Amino acid sequence: MRAAWVLLFGLVLVAGAESGAASSEVVISTGKRGGSYYGIGLRLQTELRLDHEREAVVVATSEGSLENLARLDDPQSKVNVALTQADALKRYLGDHPEFEEEYLVLADLGRECAFIVAAREGPIGSAADLKKNEGYQISVEAPNSGAAVTWENMTRLEPSFGNTSPVFVDFMEAMLQIKAGGEFSPLKAAMFVQRPRQRSPAAKLAYEHPGDYRFVRIEDTDVNGDLLPDGSAVYTFERVTLGGKSPKEPIEVETLCTRGLMLAAKSKLSADIRGLLAKVMLEESDDIVGADE
Repeated sequence: MRAAWVLLFGLVLVAGAESGAASSEVVISTGKRGGSYYGIGLRLQTELRLDHEREAVVVATSEGSLENLARLDDPQSKVNVALTQADALKRYLGDHPEFEEEYLVLADLGRECAFIVAAREGPIGSAADLKKNEGYQISVEAPNSGAAVTWENMTRLEPSFGNTSPVFVDFMEAMLQIKAGGEFSPLKAAMFVQRPRQRSPAAKLAYEHPGDYRFVRIEDTDVNGDLLPDGSAVYTFERVTLGGKSPKEPIEVETLCTRGLMLAAKSKLSADIRGLLAKVMLEESDDIVGADE
């Protein structure tokens, strides 16, 4: 699927040049330092510099997908390549429909899946429990995080999720509150979004302490469908394997996944760079993006 995306949009990219503020410099807006999008940006930068002798490649950190999209859309920003979750793109287009004519998709970056963690003996066993009007809270870490975007989209598609309030609490602090449990904290769950096998601190903590935490299942009956402008689904519902290279046995989690996307601004890249990016992502996508599993 990834190769098909790259081929399709690569052909579009090399078809013509935009006038105006097009640049030969590549500025990639990724995400937080140490995250998967940041790693993709660094590998693309290395590929362009070492194998294609392009020194003018900058990797810019950000708070997440929405900031990346705003930078890409801003004519005053030098950002001309942005990484984003597909559901964040859907959200951004809802507020800025004119942006649909301003970007091109360079590559499909694979699955980004939502993981909800709750106390092993707590009241949240499935996503349906978060629809109850019980005054529960769920941590989504930060206002511009992938989790915050996904939770907002889930609530838009299924308003009863609004009975559980999102709060911005550092994941580790949220996990401590969830473990403590009891009547003293309304915080009953925490959400993070990542590639299934990514060994993030959040995934590692929940996965390696099954006596304290459980992964909450999200099923296709919990959230209504949604489509991007090209007709592709914003979310799929899958049984994904979590665990990576841990010595523990991997576990399977029923959840929803969106796609990671690499976008380019039509008017901010020169014709030769657009063609080069299309070629690189067509030929080296697996090495730059990494394995989906």
